Formats: sequence, C-alpha cells, structure tokens
Amino acid sequence: MPTEILMPALSPTMEDGTLSRWHVAEGQHVAAGDLLAEIETEKATMEFEAVDAGIMGRILVPEGTRGVKVNTPIGLLLAEGEHLPETQPSAAPASGTPARGQSPNPTEITGPLPPPAAPASGEPRIDALYADRPHREIPVEGMRGIIARRLSTAQGSVPHFTLRRRARIDDLLKLRRDIAAGPAPLAVSLTDLIVRAVALAMQRAPRGRSLWAGDRILELDASDISVAVAVENGLFTPVIRDAETKSLRAISDELRSLTDAARNGSLQPPQYQGGTLTISNLGMFGVDSFDAVVNPPQGAILAVGAARTDPVFVGQGVEAATTIALSLTIDHRVMDGVEAASLLGAIVAGLEAPATLLL
Repeated sequence: MPTEILMPALSPTMEDGTLSRWHVAEGQHVAAGDLLAEIETEKATMEFEAVDAGIMGRILVPEGTRGVKVNTPIGLLLAEGEHLPETQPSAAPASGTPARGQSPNPTEITGPLPPPAAPASGEPRIDALYADRPHREIPVEGMRGIIARRLSTAQGSVPHFTLRRRARIDDLLKLRRDIAAGPAPLAVSLTDLIVRAVALAMQRAPRGRSLWAGDRILELDASDISVAVAVENGLFTPVIRDAETKSLRAISDELRSLTDAARNGSLQPPQYQGGTLTISNLGMFGVDSFDAVVNPPQGAILAVGAARTDPVFVGQGVEAATTIALSLTIDHRVMDGVEAASLLGAIVAGLEAPATLLL
C-alpha cells in the first residue's frame, strides 16, 4: 500500500505553508534523508527530507501551492515493486491555493490571504481605476503574505495603546566609544545597547516579560527579546533569549550571528519563535520617530528613532543634548497604562545611566 507523504509541521505553531519546490520527480528512487521538497513557512524556506526509502509514486500537491495544511497528503511513496492502484487520483492540491494555471476548488482554498473583496454595486475595482497608468502587479504571497495577514489581524484584533518618551543618550554614546577604544575593543551597535537596557528593564517591570495566551497572560521569568531584521521582501524577528543574563559582548555577538542567518536564509524556527517584546530600530534610516504594530502573542513592541540634537533644560540653563525617540506600543490585555509607563521609564533610566548596562 502506498505510504502517504504528509505536509510536515516545521515549527510548533505552523498550521500551513507553501510547497515551494519539489526536488524529486514521479518514478524517482528516494533514499532516507534525501531532499524531497522545499517548504515555505511564516518566516523561512525549509528543506523537507525523506524519512523512508522508496519510489516517488505520485505528487499530489504541485509546487507553488500555497496554504497547504499541516498533515495534508502531498505525495505517495511506493515500495520496490509496488504499483499505484488504478483508482489513485492524479496530482491535485488537497488543500491550499493551486499554482497558476490550475482551477481552484473554492471549498478547499485555505491560503493566507483571501481574494480581493468584490466592490460594492456601482464601484469599480481598484485595479480598474489605475488601468490607464503603467504599473506592475506584485503578488502578495510567501513571507509578504504572512506579514500582511498577521499585521492585519494584529491591528484589528489587538487592543493597543502607545506611550512615547525621549531619552538622553550622550553618556550612552560615550560609553560606546569607550568600549570601542578600550583594552578589549568591542564594536557594539546602538541596538546592542538598547537590547541590554530593555532586558534589565523587563526584570524591573515584569509585565514587560508577558504575552497574551488567548484567555490568560503568561509572564516569563527571562527577558526574551525579539529584534526586527529587514530582509528581502519582509522581515524576521530573531529572539535573544535570557538577555538579562548576557553581557554586551554576548548580546552583540549573538545579534550579529542571528542577523547574518536571517539575511542568508539559514535562520531556523526556534531562533525566531517566542519572545515577549520586539525592538524595531529605524533610527539608522534617519526616521525621527514612529509607532510599530504589536506582533501577537507578544505583549509589546519598542520603536526606536534616530538620534538628534535637542535643547534641554539643565537647572536654570539650556544645553544641547543627543536624544532618541522611544515609542512603546502595548497589548492592553497584557498591560495597563501604569505598568507600561513603568516599563518605558525603566528603559529610559537604563539608557540615561549606561554604567548599569555593564553590571
């Protein structure tokens, strides 16, 4: 009897994925450990290897099919000398969105994005309004589609609010220069320092270590921090776990390694799943300030803007100071205003008294 090859769950939270590419053809011999296919998940394209040896009898889900549910049969593996029954159905997607050129079954489409909503009576389609303008269509699929779905859900279903403060970072920048010129030189980025400050602040404000778990709040012991990393056509949020226990050097090395893995496509699900708070820093692009969208189930996201020189009052006088804008957006189910203000205050305190980051 043919053995069904099932759509694998490549992460604990994976519900469906895109079968990006088959690496075997029907009739091809397969050994255990051979690469069968590439599966695109929420954040990465993963290789799927054969568990058993045999002959690829039939491909049930064509490559390019989106929204294939976990445990859906995607192929049939035959033993030596075995043949397919005459009634075996031909290749067709069991679920998900068929590849271009195939006729979909409307009851089976479960892809990440629904088709465009039909316009109200008398209203033209959006693309029709721009039909006379030269343009190109960019399919929203793969990572871009997942981001669109998740953030649409987050913005519409997560009750959120945002707190904003500016932090003076002259001493922080001096510390950074001193570390670079010290006896054990270390090129730390501003993001490395912010990660360290946030990690310690989360220990002082425990709701910063919390997430929404459907009907309850989970408060972690550790400061597990995600950092947004831009990649082609999307972004990753690799997680630095137990950040409060790690030195600046350890944080810098780990973040650099995770960033490289994200950009070369080798980041694995355990490296980007989890975390209770994300840091998104657009300051290096000259963005003065912005508000970010909470990434469920996390409880908060910190948006960091560019450093700038501002006049500040010191005693009875005014002096120039380097400041950055911080915007902390909160899932209100996880934190109330006072708790969020405590967390943001602890972050600012750490950035403005950077010697504490070395302890």
